[in-house]
Order: sequence, then structure tokens, then C-alpha cells
Amino acid sequence: MKILVADDSKLILSLISSLIKSLDASYEVLIATNGAEAITVAASEKPDLILMDWQMPTLSGLDALKKIKEDPATQHIPVIMLTASENTAEAFKYGATDFIQKPFQKDEFLNRIRNIMAAVQGPKDSDEEKIKDEWMNIEAEKDRLRHLKDTLIRQKKELTQIFGRAQTLHHRFFIDSPVLKSNFPNHFVVSHALLDIPSHMVWTRRIDGDKIVLAVCIFPNKGMSAFLSAFLCEKTLDTSLPRQSFDLSSFYHQALAAIKTELEAEPLFRLFLIDPVNHNLSWCGENIPACLCSTNDMIMLNDPKTTALSFAADNTLHVIQNGFIEHIEAPGSHDIFFDFLLQVRNTPFEKQQAILEEAIKNWQKELRQQNDILTLAVQLKW
Repeated sequence: MKILVADDSKLILSLISSLIKSLDASYEVLIATNGAEAITVAASEKPDLILMDWQMPTLSGLDALKKIKEDPATQHIPVIMLTASENTAEAFKYGATDFIQKPFQKDEFLNRIRNIMAAVQGPKDSDEEKIKDEWMNIEAEKDRLRHLKDTLIRQKKELTQIFGRAQTLHHRFFIDSPVLKSNFPNHFVVSHALLDIPSHMVWTRRIDGDKIVLAVCIFPNKGMSAFLSAFLCEKTLDTSLPRQSFDLSSFYHQALAAIKTELEAEPLFRLFLIDPVNHNLSWCGENIPACLCSTNDMIMLNDPKTTALSFAADNTLHVIQNGFIEHIEAPGSHDIFFDFLLQVRNTPFEKQQAILEEAIKNWQKELRQQNDILTLAVQLKW
């Protein structure tokens, strides 16, 4: 069985080829790097299935799909479009069998390929009439799916409006809030959810006049559940925060227990106490990566034996949720976020956010994001 994969990204071609081989080592994977090449390979090799990226140089995937479906020699070949945000209805109009949304999950991708290949392989030993009936059934199913897709698109628009409002509120009140901006005038927050509403929140309050408490929570759930979790977590932290005397460790354990009870789940939780007058930073919790950066040094704040240190006016506190594939598949490897910090720590602070946003955008294009992303950077000067 032959499967043609058309994509202009070498990384994606390698990734998809590996996934197909993991499904069945006997499958022959053909490669095309643009739409024109895909048409040529399809005509010469007659693959059993084509995976076609929508956006490609020379000739787009949609234009290549049209040409393939116009050619009697190749019009029978099922084509799955790989698309990020394009109008998939147009692909169905020109004969696409299915589409897979980028970024895709491994299991979903393999199930789609498995089902299509089963349909392709199934009728080979049948007689001509059975093959004709099978394809008629497939066409009827495609019509049913088109109608279902139209309904889902309408429902998706309604849900998008709801989620869009929740996203805005989540970012405004639970990530880059007015309180965070007031307590830390020199800071930036980079937050990218894998799906819609991110699973993290940032909380900060002033105590004892000048001291500042800073907390970062990462929830096990996403979407609207994460939005509600952030609301409950903020309420719990505000209720647990002592009004006068303050012991960071006691507050940490009390707040974590209360959050677990309220959410009926265990979040990742990191707590910091910053004393600007005495230039002292203390913390509790090691399950969310953090570091203290200066122009000459980077101190990782993950040693449970060390829970406090002095900071200088040029120091920056970074707290990170890394949702990229390098961190998830190889936990022992060096974190790409900290690689970034090492590279740009001498760059002016006000430029670092733009540099990181651009890096994340490039990583996302390569399908490397596997979970939510958070980078909180706080300059410890006022």
C-alpha cells in the first residue's frame, strides 16, 4: 500500500512518515514538497491515499486537490487535507475525503489513517458490483457528514463567541491582571493555550506594606473547567492569606490543601514571597520550573534545600510552564525555555517578550507545542 504525503515542512514530512510506519511497516510512504510535485507523484505512482497540506509553495494543496480530482486516472484516490484554519468546506467541495486539523493528536491521526486504509483495502477481493456499492455508500456517508459538518460549524461559531469572552476574562483577571501590573510594573506574561482557555493562572497580593506574595497555579483541566478552577483558586488564596503575621511555608501548605479540597484535584502550585526593602526572595514548591536571571548568571530555583536568597536590582524572576515536545518526550533534556533565557538575558528586558513570542510562533508552526505555555518574567526592581 502506498501513501503520498505532500507538505513543504521537512519536519512534518518526517513526523507523518514515522507515524504511518508505526501503523504498518509495510506501507510505502511517498513524499512531495509542493502541490505541483504531488500531482506528478499521484499520476505516476497511483497511491492508495494522499495526505495533502493546504498551504504549500508553487501550488497550494487545494489547487493540487482540484487537479487530482479532475484527472480520471487519479480522481478515485482518497485525499485527506491537513489544515490549520482554512475553510474546510471548500476542500470537501472539490472532492476531499476528510481533513485533519493542525496541530493534530497522534491517536486521532492514526485512527483517521487506519479507517481510510481499511476502506481502501477492504473491497480489493470483491467483485465489481460490490466495489460500486461500497463507493456509493461512501458517497452517501460523505453527504451525511457534509450536512453534519454544516451544523457543527454553526454550533462552533456560537461556542467560539462564548469561549472568546471567557478567554478574555481569564487573561484579564487570572493571568496578566491589574494587580500583577500594579505590584510588578516591570514584567511580561506570555501565555499560549493548546486549545482555548489555558490551564494556568497568576495571583499576587501585597502584605505587611511592602512585601509581595506571588503564586502560579497549573490545573489538571483545560477549557471552561480551567476558567472556573482559576476563579475558585483565587477565592481560596484570598481567603487563606494571613492579614498580619506571615509564614510562607505555613501559608503554602494551608493554601494547597484548601485548593485541593475546593477543586477536588491536585494542581501544580508555586509560591514566592518578595521583600523589595531587604532584597530577599523566598519560595515554596518545586513542581513548576523557575529561575533567577542576571546578566552574568542563572540560578535554578528547584533545590528543595534552598528556599530563599538575596536578589540584586538587575535580577529577573522567571516562572515557566513548558508545553513543548522536547520537555514532554525527553524530561531529562535541557528545557528550551531556559535555553532561550540564556540566549537573551543580556537583551533589554522590554525586547525579550517580542523575541520569545516570535520563537514560540516558529515552534508552533513545526507542531512542537503539546500543552499549554506560560512564561512569567518579573524584574525585581521598582
